[in-house]
Amino acid sequence: ALRDRRAEFAALSAPADAADLPEPDALYLALRRFKRRLLLGDSQIDFERMVCVDVGYSSDGHQTLHRNAAQSPVGGRLLVLDGLGPDAGVRKLAPQDGTPSGFWRPDVSYDGEKILFCMKPGVAGTFHLYEVNVDGTGLRQITRGTYDDLDPVYAPDGGIVFSTTRCNQFLPCGGSNYRMFILARCNTVGKEIYFLSANNECDYLPAFLPDGRLLFTRWEYYDKSVSRVQSLWTCNPDGTGISAVWGNQSKWPDILWNAHPIPGTNRILFNSGGHHDAFSGSLGVVDRNEGMNYPDGLYAMTPRVPWVEVGRGPEDHVLNPNFQPPTCYVGYQSPFPIGKDLFLVSARTGASPNIRSETDLRGHRLYLMDYDGNMEQLYAGTYNVLYAQPIRPRPRPPVLASSV
Repeated sequence: ALRDRRAEFAALSAPADAADLPEPDALYLALRRFKRRLLLGDSQIDFERMVCVDVGYSSDGHQTLHRNAAQSPVGGRLLVLDGLGPDAGVRKLAPQDGTPSGFWRPDVSYDGEKILFCMKPGVAGTFHLYEVNVDGTGLRQITRGTYDDLDPVYAPDGGIVFSTTRCNQFLPCGGSNYRMFILARCNTVGKEIYFLSANNECDYLPAFLPDGRLLFTRWEYYDKSVSRVQSLWTCNPDGTGISAVWGNQSKWPDILWNAHPIPGTNRILFNSGGHHDAFSGSLGVVDRNEGMNYPDGLYAMTPRVPWVEVGRGPEDHVLNPNFQPPTCYVGYQSPFPIGKDLFLVSARTGASPNIRSETDLRGHRLYLMDYDGNMEQLYAGTYNVLYAQPIRPRPRPPVLASSV
């Protein structure tokens, strides 16, 4: 079939030096360029800029320790990518003073004009919250102190929700080296801080659902398997109404995090993680309408990559039997839905990066991906390109009145 359409593909997208290549290679390159044009031409891609971080990984892959300031590496960058192609411009938003700094997940304002992020300035610093305009102006620090404030998101009412170690809690099996972080709120200048959670352990990576509630990963430690059960929960933006969404009685997957609602559906996209291996990952989808615990309502998107640490489950359901991403990709991180059919995701090749050496700090690149397994690289970065999000206006969820 490809031979029969040789002239069509060659006319559409043949490489300039195709005449110098063997015919099968030239045809393959033409087909790949045609396929990339199709995927990047999807109407759901209504943006040209993205924010992301390019960071190294901690020397410890523990799900909590890697995010503590003492173990989190510096030398990362908060970036804006101006374009979706290999010629896209790359602008550094932070650090602006040259101080080696660490970063985790940023968030784009609802009007698409500002970036909210956490940064650790200097090796001995702690993570604080910051905000900057998309053009790099107006950088300001929001929180201060000796605690880690992490992974902020804009709240629909104008406040900020984030994770923080201000709870002064520590992991029972790890002692004071493992500082727990739970959900908190503050206003736009870092005041009126109060906790949304009373968890004994970690609450990770909050995101807002279309109905105005918070979605987050919660670690249930007591009366559970020590290394398991970090599942998806929800609560109101004032901390009330906390409820399990999926997986609180499930061994598979080990951790569900980086979760976001898929636009136009009732489903949630996430990547798995491991209790001692936060840097690997496979992709999955949860549909609460089909059940709350394994195997009901859970779909493996990348079945060739087992759930981290716990391996494949005995009754894994596959989201799409025809989902065939290239076999070279063995780890996925921080998926972000940009429409019903497409999402941004970070992926790596090679061995599992349970980091132990400087040479292992590189790997995750940024891709556009669909639910059939098609992947197109958008940015390679220097270390690991994570937490990409489109820079564009987006719907603001409804404001749920506080009952506190």
